[in-house]
Amino acid sequence: MEQLKKRSTALLIVLVLILGVSGFKSRITFASYSKAAEAMFYEGVDGASIAADLESKISTAKNLIFIAEKYQKNGFDEITALKQAIESLTDADSIKAKESANAKLDEAFFALSDKLTAMALSERDENYRISLTYDFRGLNDMIDKSPYHDTVEEYLKQTAGFPASILYRISGVELSRFSGGSQ
Repeated sequence: MEQLKKRSTALLIVLVLILGVSGFKSRITFASYSKAAEAMFYEGVDGASIAADLESKISTAKNLIFIAEKYQKNGFDEITALKQAIESLTDADSIKAKESANAKLDEAFFALSDKLTAMALSERDENYRISLTYDFRGLNDMIDKSPYHDTVEEYLKQTAGFPASILYRISGVELSRFSGGSQ
């Protein structure tokens, strides 16, 4: 009880309480920013979202597999790799996991498309392959231009200064950028 009567002990207790409340409040604030960005990723604006674009990429990749399987009944490594990439993206449960799976999907899609380029496809199938490749690239472009990125950048700006940057790091809330793809 004697310690509680000392001014230095009282100041220390007040400081600990202020830091605790600030940390708790910042965690709630950063979590709300993160939820807003996550909603933008999954719901987007007027139904246009990165999540919807990823679903379209999966559909486009499946169509490319359909073409490839017409020419190679037993399959080849590029078909297997693309099927595995589709499964990885479908199973990904976070934005960060989806980004990693999306990169694998891009790599596998373009590897299979390149393999088909070297094969003697019918004119119709070759035109369809080209169309799918343009569609896939277009989806990557749409992902890169998504309003999600503006939301993330605004969030990161708000957590950049002092003391926000320190509170952000200790809050445990993390927001991921998302790269659309390659090629």
